[in-house]
Amino acid sequence: MRSPIPLFALLLLTSCASVPPVDIDSFAARAGVARSAISEASGCAFAQVLPGDTRAKFTNAQCALLSDRMIVLSADVRKSAGGLPRTVRFSEVDRVALTTFGRAKQLQFRLGDRLIVIELADGASAEAPATRSLCGSVVSAGAKPFEGSSILGLPDTIYIPVPVGT
Repeated sequence: MRSPIPLFALLLLTSCASVPPVDIDSFAARAGVARSAISEASGCAFAQVLPGDTRAKFTNAQCALLSDRMIVLSADVRKSAGGLPRTVRFSEVDRVALTTFGRAKQLQFRLGDRLIVIELADGASAEAPATRSLCGSVVSAGAKPFEGSSILGLPDTIYIPVPVGT
């Protein structure tokens, strides 16, 4: 049986992180949309899980909500690779889940055989208004709810200091 200490240490470290505010004007310019089209913008963690993947690799990003889609801008996705910005159109989402792990909230979108996982910056709050608003927008666009389970993005290696001796 594995010790829960590494997982607890990881959760403790990640719960202390703060997300800087998003400059909506800059985001709109980089995404190529009008500032007035953005209803909400925040820092987020983004992961895409494809068939056969064994883990979710989360990327720190900035997410903006528009009336019909969500746009994700990520620092590690290059424009030349065709991945900037990533757009999730609400009408293309087949199923949606709002999961919780402790106080953290996570949205999961099924688009065919892909799973998109989003954790908005407000997801750690009890109310999580932006997360709940996004979920409602996707359901209003026709996505069916499903029972998801929280997906933890764990690094390949976790270093935990262990005291030796007394």
